[in-house]
Amino acid sequence: MIKPLTERDIETLGELIAATDNFLQYKIKDGWVMPLDFGGHNGSHHSYTASKLAKRGLCERKKYGGRHEKGSCRYRANEAGRKFHAEWWAQRRKK
Repeated sequence: MIKPLTERDIETLGELIAATDNFLQYKIKDGWVMPLDFGGHNGSHHSYTASKLAKRGLCERKKYGGRHEKGSCRYRANEAGRKFHAEWWAQRRKK
């Protein structure tokens, strides 16, 4: 059974969406971002959370560099993630 996403996971998705949009706006790396680009730092949850979101189809994940190289994955928001986040945000605002 898959555990439901936490509020922190969904907020991280929002940060990933914002970072992707910024990179696309300025034509940087075709919108592919590293966890450091959306709030991550050494020892933070951002890499794990982004990987979790990618497994659920809420963002895209791309490997760079070596197999165990730190920071070897890049992420990019997709339409499924944008829709999920927008619906979550709309529900949250109703409260």
